[in-house]
Amino acid sequence: AFTDSDCIPDPQWLVSLLAAFEDPKVGVVQGRTIGTETRIPLFEHHVESLALDGRYATANAAFRRSAVAGMKFNPACWYWEDIDLAWRVLDQGWQPAYVQEAVVRHRIIPLPALAWILWPRHSAVLPAICRAHPGFRRHLFARVWVSPMNLWFEVGVIGVLLAPWRWVSLVLTLPYAFSFARHRGVAGRFPPAKIAAYVARDLVGLISLLGASLRRRALVL
Repeated sequence: AFTDSDCIPDPQWLVSLLAAFEDPKVGVVQGRTIGTETRIPLFEHHVESLALDGRYATANAAFRRSAVAGMKFNPACWYWEDIDLAWRVLDQGWQPAYVQEAVVRHRIIPLPALAWILWPRHSAVLPAICRAHPGFRRHLFARVWVSPMNLWFEVGVIGVLLAPWRWVSLVLTLPYAFSFARHRGVAGRFPPAKIAAYVARDLVGLISLLGASLRRRALVL
């Protein structure tokens, strides 16, 4: 069983994880990971896992010993060695499980604004994951996009690029605008600056994914 030094497991965390192994087909179990605070600042990092997401972060995961017999973390898998280990287990035919009651609280780590904007560069590992473990694609939106927001952002970028020739193309930005307003909080001070930071962050993610997709020959957007 794994957790991290910046995490606080609930008292019944390990008991809850172990219960899932009563099913002899289960080889890896993922628990629920949330932030240590309910009010989370904009420029921060923490791991969150609210459903079976295919990532099996070692902030909150456990493996059946026989399922990982002889296996080690692959040091070539920078920033996704835990994902790779879990998928090597799954590729052998073991089943995953998710336990809502196995709660780990991940510390909210403040980041400088620039570091927060550049953080999506870490998503460049996703094409490598899909190349090595095609089954991971079932956890992507339509098996291609990291999330629906990624799709709406890319559609919006196309609309902006086409606007000099056909201004009506700006209508393609509406899904992103609606999703942005619904899921992202920009209340408080300096809303325009917050919007600009989010858009810059999304652009960093898109550029990182495009570059990695070309290098790995595995499309993830």
